[in-house]
Amino acid sequence: AEGDRLVRGGGWRGWAPTSMLGQRIWGKRLGIIGYGELGSGVARAAAGLGLEICIAERRGATEVREGRVSFETVLSTSDYLTLHCPLTEDNQHLINTEALAMMKSSAFLINTARGGLVDSTALIEALASGQIAGAGIDVLDVEPAAEDEPLITDMNNLLVTPHNAWGAIESRTRLVTQMKENIEGFLAGNPPRVVN
Repeated sequence: AEGDRLVRGGGWRGWAPTSMLGQRIWGKRLGIIGYGELGSGVARAAAGLGLEICIAERRGATEVREGRVSFETVLSTSDYLTLHCPLTEDNQHLINTEALAMMKSSAFLINTARGGLVDSTALIEALASGQIAGAGIDVLDVEPAAEDEPLITDMNNLLVTPHNAWGAIESRTRLVTQMKENIEGFLAGNPPRVVN
């Protein structure tokens, strides 16, 4: 996004290659909160890019299942933290001031799940203060966003899209197919399948 803004603003000619350094993702740790169909799919794709996968146990769990780590460990050790859980009363503002304070200052938060999982005020403060390096979000508490939404107007270390991460033609076709199967299953007396 920074490079796109630079080029579109006519700044390419005066740009120095050392002024916009990125980071290699190979070997970095991807923390996943919400390891259902979507989270596990992200894990498979990310593993192919050389990321180390770290799956979070539910917040407040007294036991950690095999292959997972505590919620706090995921927060404190991930280079990238991605959310793939539903929004429930129990996880409203799951990522809040306390959770963001546990994250590395070099970490990035990714939320393509539900806006209410992240406390927007806490995220603004964490981005502005450098508590975390940046974020990429596809969802907000209120959509569409207000024109004066601080996450959109004030945060240069944030990439935001209009809740269209699932917008592939194939994804939408799959959703309609799953809805049809759920209706048919319900009419046949079967429990509905979760639609992702």
